[in-house]
Amino acid sequence: MFFNNELQPINVFNEKIKHIISHIPEDDKIFVSEALKYKNEPNLRKRLQDLFLENDPILSNLIKDRKVFINKVLEIRNNMVHLKNENTTKSADSQLYYECQ
Repeated sequence: MFFNNELQPINVFNEKIKHIISHIPEDDKIFVSEALKYKNEPNLRKRLQDLFLENDPILSNLIKDRKVFINKVLEIRNNMVHLKNENTTKSADSQLYYECQ
């Protein structure tokens, strides 16, 4: 199984970035370049949707409502990443385990 990790061809993306960077003030170029670095990659929601599409015969038997499941995984992941404390992480681990049952 192979998933495309680019939303558009790399040469098209790079040309867009060059164009954008050429039109912003010099002081902001590094900041904007860093902010756009991963914008050609699919986000987690898209990756999970693709995973479901590729494996629908298997996953549809395990997970009844794909949309609800994906939303819950994203919520738990965001809590784990952005609310970093031990209790939140343990709670998120438990939630993710529960959602996968």
